[in-house]
Amino acid sequence: MQEEVARIDIFLPQDSLLLMYTDIEYASNHEFDATFVYTSSLQTDTIENVGFRLRGNTSLQSAKKSFKVSFNAFTSGGVYEGLEKMNLNGEHNDPSILRAKMSWDMLREMDLPTCRTSHVALYANGNYMGLYLNVEHIDEEWVKKRYGPKEGNLYKCLWPADLQFLGYDEEDYQVMAGDHRVYDLKTNQQRSDYSQLVHFVDVLNHWSDADFECEIHRIFNVDRYLKMAAAEVLLGHWDAYIVNKNNYYLYENPSSGRIDFLFYDTDNTFGIDWFGVDWSTRNIYTWNFDSRPLFERMMGIPVYREQYSAYVDQMTQEYFNADGLVAHAYEVQSLITPFALADEFRTMDYGFTEDDFLSAIDEGWGNHVPMGIGEYLENRRASALSQLESFSAPQVIKETRDSLVTLTEHRLSAWLEGPVDEVKLRVIENGAVLFETVLFNQGNGLYSYDHNSASSFFSYQFIDTRNGIEVISPCDPQRVWNDQANGPLFINEIMPANQNVIADEQGIYEDWLELYNPGPSSIYLGNKFLSDDVHCKNKWQLPDQFLGPNDFLFVWADDDVSEGVLHTNFKLSASGEELAIYAPQAGALRRMDYVIFPAMAVDHSWGRATDGMTPFVIFSSSTPDASNNGGVLDLNEEISESRISVFPNPSHGENLQVILPTGAQVASMKLINDLGKEIDLNIVRTEESNGRLQIQLDRRNIQSGLYFLLVRTKEGASYSSKIIFE
Repeated sequence: MQEEVARIDIFLPQDSLLLMYTDIEYASNHEFDATFVYTSSLQTDTIENVGFRLRGNTSLQSAKKSFKVSFNAFTSGGVYEGLEKMNLNGEHNDPSILRAKMSWDMLREMDLPTCRTSHVALYANGNYMGLYLNVEHIDEEWVKKRYGPKEGNLYKCLWPADLQFLGYDEEDYQVMAGDHRVYDLKTNQQRSDYSQLVHFVDVLNHWSDADFECEIHRIFNVDRYLKMAAAEVLLGHWDAYIVNKNNYYLYENPSSGRIDFLFYDTDNTFGIDWFGVDWSTRNIYTWNFDSRPLFERMMGIPVYREQYSAYVDQMTQEYFNADGLVAHAYEVQSLITPFALADEFRTMDYGFTEDDFLSAIDEGWGNHVPMGIGEYLENRRASALSQLESFSAPQVIKETRDSLVTLTEHRLSAWLEGPVDEVKLRVIENGAVLFETVLFNQGNGLYSYDHNSASSFFSYQFIDTRNGIEVISPCDPQRVWNDQANGPLFINEIMPANQNVIADEQGIYEDWLELYNPGPSSIYLGNKFLSDDVHCKNKWQLPDQFLGPNDFLFVWADDDVSEGVLHTNFKLSASGEELAIYAPQAGALRRMDYVIFPAMAVDHSWGRATDGMTPFVIFSSSTPDASNNGGVLDLNEEISESRISVFPNPSHGENLQVILPTGAQVASMKLINDLGKEIDLNIVRTEESNGRLQIQLDRRNIQSGLYFLLVRTKEGASYSSKIIFE
């Protein structure tokens, strides 16, 4: 809940401000150089050289203008509180100045993608311009906050963006309507790749029902769209896709490979009408006027229609009701009343009076506002419930995932929404079904099974039964790699306790690591992932670039992706941990490299003695972003009480002695070879001496080579040691 109305001051030449009211066409496309000042009870911030211009379409002709502030218009990379741009909407159509904010707030309660909003008092050159709604701008920064640093294609879709098929040529979808592009690509503009959008539209318009369900789930976030469509209809948001083929975004999410649907500009909601239509009673299944392939296709397939019905029912019960929304409207109205009543621009377009504002929650104003917010809500809720067709609770496999329990044992998991009669797992090896097994709900809709396979890969599917009908997900068996491909990209050097060696762009000494391409060809990095957790293969996506032969990629492991594309979303552990690179192969992520590095002293690095090769060594003098061949080895490494001791090392056939720190109790112990394979361990004897645990391992069946011993204790500590068996 917003607790205060902050003040925004804009300072610019007075003739520039007057031009914004006298030459609208020029002012809507021209960035005026201005100074921005934000004042609240907690802070006062001043930013010079911001861009200030008009925004909107029909609102350009209004007396109460809407504005856009661009912090990067004259300053490359300029941001304010993580925002490149700020939309200041006049809400001149709405006597309540509440409808847009209530819509966004409801979506946020439903955990759907939203824009942050707040009411602000706007001043220009010291003069009060009125009460405005500050709405977060949807752009690449908005995408990064919600989807991560890797940018997919973001399309701003404006009238008449109906998703009708226009042809197979990508240029067909770069069509103009007046002064704007209908499907306007806002990110990755240099590549200008519309291929995924073309395929999406082709599937919507041409694919048969028999093939449609599997393909649409591969390329589109169906479950989220059905929720967004239900919200669009309940809110009466006619100025979006379903009615006005306008005001929505499509985002190609690189993490999922699917398109997400988002709508925006929610001011014409809660009963505002310009067509002579009662939006509170219009049928929820035939809400569109003319052809809308996306909505119609969803309503034409029984399982999606039932799911949509269930979401409408859920929203009316949990979110779209007077107890929640109307009560919230009164809270916000109480906060903004002094600023709204002092807003002279509020009255200029339609003559809204003070009483019109104060009574807007309960009563309609007339004309384009035939009913109050509460009246619309009650009418829409009652009408929607009366129109609902019979449905079953939404039974949806929302996500499937495979993660490693050990390096050969995979946990296959499915998250389901809604009650399910039965869920089965089907495992396929060598082209044939190996087995099927019934799973049980482990809580919160999670179903999982641990499968240990000796094959290089296997595939799986989940089968859930809905009212006696089997539904398989994913449609095509999902492959899981059980072994490691050798290269051609390697983890070359790691420093998990950097205090004095090298600082990042902010002057901070952070964990770092280095990747290496031994050649002979350049490697594309953008489809590969780096992870410090084998349970999450796609933890951090590498940057969209190529790494040349014999080149290094230096990466900051600082858990701060906001600092750039070479900053990961995880840190390294100075006590030692695992690290892996994954790359797509035959439709699944496969390990390219896997290492377990030991506990490290401050400003020491661990890496390959020779670039891209074994063995691994500890460097007392590291070589960040350069060849390891010039590093200085730590030849006097001592084992402290915080480390484990392993001897003899190298081992020439003797049993191995492992000594753990005082008081340690072993929870698990693994021996991993340099290809990432776990080797069976035979513990000969365990004894405790002076509080330290001593373990003797039989090495007779272990072949010569480089290995890593990984020990996890019941106290939560992790230890690792490199071992050479000769």
